[in-house]
This record gives sequence, C-alpha cells and structure tokens, in this order.
Amino acid sequence: MALRILLADDHPLVSAAVADRLHTQTGWEVCGSVTSATALLNGIDSLRPDVVITDYHMPAHGEGNSDGLRLLASLRRRHPSLAVIVLTMITNPLVLRSILDT
Repeated sequence: MALRILLADDHPLVSAAVADRLHTQTGWEVCGSVTSATALLNGIDSLRPDVVITDYHMPAHGEGNSDGLRLLASLRRRHPSLAVIVLTMITNPLVLRSILDT
C-alpha cells in the first residue's frame, strides 16, 4: 500500500517541484494538491492522506493570509495521528519553535 501524501501550497510551482521529487520515491503517492487552508482541511477529509506537506502561510479561502499556527492546531485537533511536514522560509526561532510545539 502506497504512502498517501497531500500537498498544500498556494504557489503551484512549489507544489509541482515537491510532487516531482516525491514521484521518484517507490511506494509514495501524491494523492492531491490544494492551494488554501480551507481546501487543505476539506482535502484531508476526502482524500485521507497519511502525510500532509504544507506551506506555513496560505490563504484561508483563496484570498488573504491564514494564521499558520491556527491551521496547524486545527490539523492536530481534527487529525491527531496525521503526519505533518511544514515548509517555510521563516527563520525566526520563536515561530519555528511554535510550529514544532503545535
């Protein structure tokens, strides 16, 4: 059975590059790609991934910015056993620690 991976990034080129790299791994399947926090939460329910690779900052409904920590907390609450990998260019140690602690 393949490891199902859902990609979430509001930059299509980033998702395409990550998907390209993941497709080289035997037994890994990109089951979907979404571009907003709302689509991510809905996609998890419909696609049932084993792993989510998500951008930290994404629009909530296709416009504006969503709070990355709220998104991660929501993921943890709704899907506590889901593996989550966060992609970010943030270098602030306090924000990075908050991401790890969520």
